[in-house]
Amino acid sequence: MLITLANYPLISQDDLFIPRNILEAYDKETRSFDGRPGPNYWQNSADYKIDAEFDPINYTLTGREEVLYKNNSPDSLNRLVIRLYPNIFKKGSARDYSMVPEAVNEGVTIRNIGIDGRSINLENRSIFRVTSTVAILYLPRAVQANSSVEISVEWSFTLPTKATLRMGVYDTTAVFLGYWYPQIAVYDDTEGWDYYNYSGQAEFYNDFSNFEVKITVPNNYGVWATGELQNPEEVLETEIAEKYFLARNSDEVVKIITPDDLNSSAIYKNEEEKIHGSTKLKT
Repeated sequence: MLITLANYPLISQDDLFIPRNILEAYDKETRSFDGRPGPNYWQNSADYKIDAEFDPINYTLTGREEVLYKNNSPDSLNRLVIRLYPNIFKKGSARDYSMVPEAVNEGVTIRNIGIDGRSINLENRSIFRVTSTVAILYLPRAVQANSSVEISVEWSFTLPTKATLRMGVYDTTAVFLGYWYPQIAVYDDTEGWDYYNYSGQAEFYNDFSNFEVKITVPNNYGVWATGELQNPEEVLETEIAEKYFLARNSDEVVKIITPDDLNSSAIYKNEEEKIHGSTKLKT
């Protein structure tokens, strides 16, 4: 048995190294030494309205979003940083994992971006450029402190069928879409814009935001998503919708869709070729 004895001096919290940006936050009183938000703390936020359609034949998602981005900071912002997480599969993107060639694709296609109702030139790299999963958009007019800007984005991408790195095609009946919409990155009081590229292992964080989402799929598909379904009586058969409403108000476990329901196919209304599900979420 080997025993090592050492005498290390005690170090108080005051002696620990503190990064310069954190010290500056203490000076500005946006943060406090005890970990609580300071009296001048702020956080930006956004309201998202997203309309998306998924094609399970070609595994393609097409979407449009309207974003009201609120600059609650004391800073003037001359650019926006946008997250394009599905670009983890794009050819040339940096990744922490090896990937089978069949899973590599063209990533997210941005068809249009509008700022306060005016389209921008996506071909002009001095205005808009994409590197891996991060897009930088230079604004024609800075977003002043305590003001907002309206952004519209039209985009699409195809899911990989040979890989399931947080999203992908699991089989012919199940598809998982994660981090699938263009997301305004975090701008905070210690780092400014978050430019870090998503390469597969890192976790995510976002501003507190409101979401109103409409998703269209073929009538024999269901959508399971975070949020509160706004139109269950329109997309679910009467018996299923009744169990859904019962579950919302019950303290007991309510099985909304059972194996018998799956076998009978009496789950979704199919008067139309497609069903539209809407959800609202506040985080």
